Amino acid sequence: MKKIISSILLAVSASSNLLLAQVENKLEETSLLESASAPIFYLPSSISYLGVTPKLMMDPAELKNIQEGIEDLKGVVGSPGKAPISTTAFAHSPCSSSAAMSGKVGSEAGAALTHDEAAEENSTNTFLEDEICNNIYTSCLAKVAAMSQSRSLIAGGNAEAALQEAKEWDAAEKKAKRDVDKSKRALDKARKEKEAAEKKLDSSKASIHGKAYADEAYYNFQVKELAEELADARVVTAEATLMAIEVRGTAQSAGAEADLAEAREEERAACEALEKATRNSSIASSEDAHSPFSSPNNRKKISSPESSSPLPFTPPRPPGSGLKSVEPEQIFASPSIPAATAVELSPSNVTFVEPLSSLKLSEDSAAQQRKEGAASKEKSVATFEAEFSEMIESAKTQAEETVATATAARENAEKIGTSAKEWNKAIEEAEIAEEAYAHLGGLYKTYQEQAAEHYSGAMLNTKRSKYNIELKKAETKKRSWTTEIEECREKKESLKKEKGAGEKAEPTAREKEQAEITKWKAAAEEAQQKETTATAAGKKEESSQWRGVKSALLGAIEQKRKAIEAEVSGKKELATSWNDIAQQNIQASEFFTKAATAYATRKTTEGQSWYNAGLSSSSVAEKNGKLL
Repeated sequence: MKKIISSILLAVSASSNLLLAQVENKLEETSLLESASAPIFYLPSSISYLGVTPKLMMDPAELKNIQEGIEDLKGVVGSPGKAPISTTAFAHSPCSSSAAMSGKVGSEAGAALTHDEAAEENSTNTFLEDEICNNIYTSCLAKVAAMSQSRSLIAGGNAEAALQEAKEWDAAEKKAKRDVDKSKRALDKARKEKEAAEKKLDSSKASIHGKAYADEAYYNFQVKELAEELADARVVTAEATLMAIEVRGTAQSAGAEADLAEAREEERAACEALEKATRNSSIASSEDAHSPFSSPNNRKKISSPESSSPLPFTPPRPPGSGLKSVEPEQIFASPSIPAATAVELSPSNVTFVEPLSSLKLSEDSAAQQRKEGAASKEKSVATFEAEFSEMIESAKTQAEETVATATAARENAEKIGTSAKEWNKAIEEAEIAEEAYAHLGGLYKTYQEQAAEHYSGAMLNTKRSKYNIELKKAETKKRSWTTEIEECREKKESLKKEKGAGEKAEPTAREKEQAEITKWKAAAEEAQQKETTATAAGKKEESSQWRGVKSALLGAIEQKRKAIEAEVSGKKELATSWNDIAQQNIQASEFFTKAATAYATRKTTEGQSWYNAGLSSSSVAEKNGKLL
């Protein structure tokens, strides 16, 4: 019988040694991959992400089963007399992250358990950090760079490598578009969770639910709010990644890469803020759990006169002193109120009434203030976002309409070819399109400036970068239409030369308006010089009139520009009103000029009359301007 048992044990020992040898071979392969100095695109995580079948990789589930089997064998036949084996397994995420989890298989189970707990605690943060680093754009860029190096080493592989590069970029673009959609869905989910946490916070009161419950609701709301900021930052990163892929190899590539780098840094900052808040929330929850007020049993001990509590306790007075006894069951009817109120309160017992009333009022007041402040802030932010969203969408629509009109005008002018009038119209429409995109870009910049009034910290940076890409698009299209205007003018000049130098081309409406503004500006400068001369000569009345001329002309220039902006925005009536006000100021400048001439010739009565007329006209212009 002993021989049979010895044979069985010998066989089991041999099998365990064989399994351990297999594990060592697998670990050597894994360590080679880990310690190799190859670029990131040769690592298993990058290979798996780029759709290539990984080689020399061990399935983490298989490795775990082998480890459990070895532990079972050790429990039966003991350790084979070798040093403990250290194993490392790489878990590859679908986002090309390489979040590593390591564990040691040894004879001491306590040490292995501690290491597993630490790995589990850090796995989420490591995953988030690596996901930011291993971006789709940078990973694909590294892959294509490797293919370019390989192309120079393989004869005749240029065409095949170029085709593979195109496939890689096409796949990366599809993945980036999918990530944009996924990140937006994640943002919607994070917003809903934050709203739920905010409702819980608003409804929680320490005097009713207990301090631990109220604190937990507050910490949970903070975490959910930062989680929403991280989700929003990831949307920005996903959009920046898609843009970097779409404009690669163009003049816009450098700007797109800079935007991507900025978005990734903001995402990293949001990730760190969330990690810190989560850690602080866990610490606070742990402290609340160990608080002497966290359970009814502890509160009962504190309320007892015999307990050695640090809280002062005043023994209840006898019934004859004006206080009524209260049954012990009533002490814990509301677990959030300290059990020291073991007697019913009355005006004669001010020791209990004052602190408890102040505590409840302060808690209720603080909760109400938080609720009102959060509601006011949310309403203000929602109004701000809604107003700007509406203005931006309206400006986009107007810009698209002006582009369609300008394009049609240019095509019509090219079709006719010999009509200076059509080229003037094409120039006019191109100028409107240029100003429409300038107006749209101005809205984006205004949003970035005013966002500081509603956001702060990482959320402010995220919101400011929200329209970075759209702003660059608007600026690019504005420059494009500026070039279009120059081309149309060259066509018009060429046509004029063909018809003869003596024939004068008809100016556009916008050119006429600019000519008027230039004329008024020159007149204002001349009035300034005359005012200075009259002041030096001691002629106060004459100096005052020239000052009125200058003021009226500058007002007319400003109102003419507002009229042009309104016309570009499609607000014809508003443009007409500003033009009328500008003409009123021009009339006022003429009256002031006549008054200055009269004062210069010592015609005081006539000068006073013209001054009154000019003052009346400028007052009407100012009043009408305020109504708009």
